[in-house]
Amino acid sequence: FEHAKQEAQRKNRWLVVNIQSPSNFDSHRLNRDTWRDGTIQALVEAYFILFQTYDVAEQGQELMAYYDVEELPVILVVDPVTGAPMRRWYRFIEAVDLAENFIPFTEISFDDPRAARLAA
Repeated sequence: FEHAKQEAQRKNRWLVVNIQSPSNFDSHRLNRDTWRDGTIQALVEAYFILFQTYDVAEQGQELMAYYDVEELPVILVVDPVTGAPMRRWYRFIEAVDLAENFIPFTEISFDDPRAARLAA
C-alpha cells in the first residue's frame, strides 16, 4: 500500500484501493466484469494507481480498520499524499457506473486546491 501511494504521488495520480473478499461473489464479479472492462482499464492506466488486496490479508485488515470499511468489496479513491478517502463505493458496481464516477478524478489532480470538492 505504501509503495502504491508513493507511486501515485510520483506519477501525479489518484490512488484507487480495492479491498475484496475471496468468499464474496461481488468481489469475483468486480474482477470479471468491472476491472476487465476496456474503458476502466484505460482510465486506470492513464489516471490512477490501483491497489488491490483481500480482507483476509493483514494489510487488507489494516486498511479496512483505517478506512472504516463497512461492506465488501469496497473501492476507494484516495489522496496519495494525505491518505484521505475522497470517494467510496461498496459491493458490485457496473463498469459504466464506475467510469462515470472516475471521470471527475481525471480532470483534477490531487494537488489541485479544487480537489477537495471531489470528496463525498
